[in-house]
Amino acid sequence: MKKVDNAELIDGAALSVKMGFGIGKVNILHLGGVFKRCEYLPVGDTLIQAFESEAHAGGGGEVIVSK
Repeated sequence: MKKVDNAELIDGAALSVKMGFGIGKVNILHLGGVFKRCEYLPVGDTLIQAFESEAHAGGGGEVIVSK
């Protein structure tokens, strides 16, 4: 994570990453099929855990894992 924390991609543009992980099963919904278009939508408590964990990460380079 230290390599992507405040990494300068080009002059004047830096990338900072923080991550949250959830543990468990994820369901994938297959939507569409009309007009040759389809989307895959991941859903489930695991994603909620991941998003909440990421919100608790203070700054770039920090990783938070759910209980």
